[in-house]
Amino acid sequence: MAGANLAGRERVYAGSLNMNVAQMFALTVASMGRFLPSGEPGEAVTEEHDPRSGRYLKLLFRDGLPFAGLHRLLARPRSASAARS
Repeated sequence: MAGANLAGRERVYAGSLNMNVAQMFALTVASMGRFLPSGEPGEAVTEEHDPRSGRYLKLLFRDGLPFAGLHRLLARPRSASAARS
């Protein structure tokens, strides 16, 4: 983009999909797009949380098509016997 504009061509950056993956304190988080609902018509949110596996999933849909998501894998709690050893 910058090179084309410097060479005299007019190019416009259309933006990119926001995406992030991070791991902190045995917690992995991946997000893509905007994961907070805006309240616009045609927008729907689906959330799933499984405490046994530590999995959390949130997807945002607009007019029936997915456009954003958040996925977390939480660290599994250590058992009492593992904590003693």
